[in-house]
Amino acid sequence: MEEFKTPTNVNKSKKNILKLFSIEEYLFAFLITLSIIGIAVTSYSNRHVLKYWLVMVPVFATVSIYYGWVFENKRSRNKSNIIRDQILQWAGLLIAVLLVLLLVNYGNISSSNAGYFIIILLSLATYISGIQYDRRLIVLAALLGLTAGVASVIEHIFWMVLVLAILYGAYFIYIKRKSV
Repeated sequence: MEEFKTPTNVNKSKKNILKLFSIEEYLFAFLITLSIIGIAVTSYSNRHVLKYWLVMVPVFATVSIYYGWVFENKRSRNKSNIIRDQILQWAGLLIAVLLVLLLVNYGNISSSNAGYFIIILLSLATYISGIQYDRRLIVLAALLGLTAGVASVIEHIFWMVLVLAILYGAYFIYIKRKSV
């Protein structure tokens, strides 16, 4: 016989769905989502790219500090050292990002190139946190770094690939017409 779903039973099933993943996994998915949005912003909007990544530095730092806190909590270690080390690490990243912004303001690099630099810097800081506390951050760092590299390469070879695709399409149409 099928169980009648009362509001209490429905609430229990919703709670079970939320408990499928840990807070750390939800935070990891959140950072992945923000990274994908950031890559899109970097690729398509020169106007907002620098602001976006400047806001993302404290977000990534906060999650990284949380990961460090959880990691050290499992090991019953002193958490004040983690907070100090993480704040120093992410403050260093923030200073590096501000230096990149300074280069943009003086016209030494473009906004889109600055976006890629910031992604690479963020990738490095995330990688270092991953080595220290949670290996999932290494995966995120690899995703960020590879995406920045691939996006940069595609941007430079896009026209060559487009011309080759058009030539291939023209050749395909020529062969198709010839066989008919």
